[in-house]
This record gives sequence, structure tokens and C-alpha cells, in this order.
Amino acid sequence: MIDLKYIKTKLIEQGRSLDKGIMYGAFLLLFFGVFLTLAASPAVAARNHLTWAHFIVKHLFFVPVAFAVMMGIALLPLKWIRRVAFIIF
Repeated sequence: MIDLKYIKTKLIEQGRSLDKGIMYGAFLLLFFGVFLTLAASPAVAARNHLTWAHFIVKHLFFVPVAFAVMMGIALLPLKWIRRVAFIIF
């Protein structure tokens, strides 16, 4: 059986160790990406004979995915980050 209290405690403990400045910077980049997509995509979509919201919807689909991956990696223990990095690189 999964001990939810243990998992919650571990998440809170690791959440305190996150570098807040880097996380805020990443959120700011995500926000500016959405803002710039809203500004430029309708013109590009019209030029390519697509619906005006084609690129906006596509971008807004990937923002939560990127956020989930970012938070998942940020909450990994250092031991797992080293393992994954060794496999990837």
C-alpha cells in the first residue's frame, strides 16, 4: 500500500530545495512564449491557409506538458538525475 503521508512529506522536502529564481525565470519564459505566440501566430497561420488559432492551440497544448516535465525533473533526487544523465549523455 502506498503511504501518501510519506510521499507528501518527500515532495514538500524536495520542493523547499528548488532554486526559486530559476523556476521563476522558466515560468516567465513560458509566459512570454504564450504571449508572443498570441501576437504572431494568427498572421503566420493565415499566410499558410490554416485557422487563425492553429499555432496558438498547438503551443497551449505543449505548455502544460513542458511544465510537467520541468517540475518532474526539478523534483527528482540527485541520484536519479545522475542516472538519467549518464544514460542520455
